[in-house]
Amino acid sequence: MIERVLFGVIAAVLSLAVSSLPAAEKSPSDQLLEKAKTAYTNNKRQEAMALATQAIEVEPKNPRSYFVRARFHEESHEPAKAIADYDEAIKLDPRLADAYQHRGGEHFKLAHIKESLADFDKFIELVPSQAPYHWQRGIALYYAGRFEEGRKQFESHQTVNPNDVENAVWHFLCVARADGVEKARAALIPIKGDARVPMMEVHALFAGKTKPEDVLKAAGAGGPPTLRLNHQLFYAHLYLGLYFEALGDDKQAREHIAKAAGEFQTGDYMGDVARVHLQLRWPKDKSAANGSKSPLCEVTLKAWLQNGFRFSACQPTPNPSQEGSNFVARLKPFPLLGGVRGGFRQVEIHLCNHANHVMLPSQNIRAVFED
Repeated sequence: MIERVLFGVIAAVLSLAVSSLPAAEKSPSDQLLEKAKTAYTNNKRQEAMALATQAIEVEPKNPRSYFVRARFHEESHEPAKAIADYDEAIKLDPRLADAYQHRGGEHFKLAHIKESLADFDKFIELVPSQAPYHWQRGIALYYAGRFEEGRKQFESHQTVNPNDVENAVWHFLCVARADGVEKARAALIPIKGDARVPMMEVHALFAGKTKPEDVLKAAGAGGPPTLRLNHQLFYAHLYLGLYFEALGDDKQAREHIAKAAGEFQTGDYMGDVARVHLQLRWPKDKSAANGSKSPLCEVTLKAWLQNGFRFSACQPTPNPSQEGSNFVARLKPFPLLGGVRGGFRQVEIHLCNHANHVMLPSQNIRAVFED
């Protein structure tokens, strides 16, 4: 699906929450939130979190403070903490629509499907014009087993996003579970112009016009850079897994979903979909909890190294209490040092356990790469 960029959105959310107020009307907590916004956009996340917490302490009845801190937790991959703050924001302002939307997404990341749907439904109740855009609700309906409602949601989304293969595929999946694969194939929504690789091959696969190996071949065609290849293989394996699930081939479905949730994991919402799918379908399997037997950090860092990154240090040590967990490293660029081409850019590496959403300390893990 067309994914929201959370790091960019957070600044907009903070602006809506705080900056729209006239200066004379800004309370002490709102002034602290302005400082939190500045700190966050300058990559000073701990300082931003502390300022948001201070804003809550100064004015505990201001829902904006809880909302902003929840967004910080969300961006830091801490869904349980984010949900707790969204809970408080909603208690203080039950009509705060965005809080329901974001809390629904965080519930989904924890495989709380019922709670996720309740929040998405409340968001649409408060902002009816957003109903056709809500593809996340359609995916949650699929996992809730409410396939007819899911079909209708994806048909509605098609009216506002007509060139998205993923929407057509999720519609197919809902129809297949309700009425069988042949009817789903007959009802497959036609798509033209989805330029993302390998989406058109995925569409042809669900239409019965190509083979699974053709999807993988398309994903790797032309020798793309490793990071792009990883991204394309994630989507290839995700939709191959969903395809085999629709056909009733549990073994191949599990194999491909595990690769999408593990070796080729992405940090976006669809990456969470792959992980949640694995967790819901095979809850007793260790790989369902940890994503893959291959350490994700090794895979990701290897990809960066192959793309020219020069690491000065990289020795992540998982918490012994989380033995067997996999960690993903995420790069956050700092301003170019020296300000000239050929200089070095310093990058902070955040290590995130996507299974348990635990952020590891990263203050001693740094990397540099040539601009």
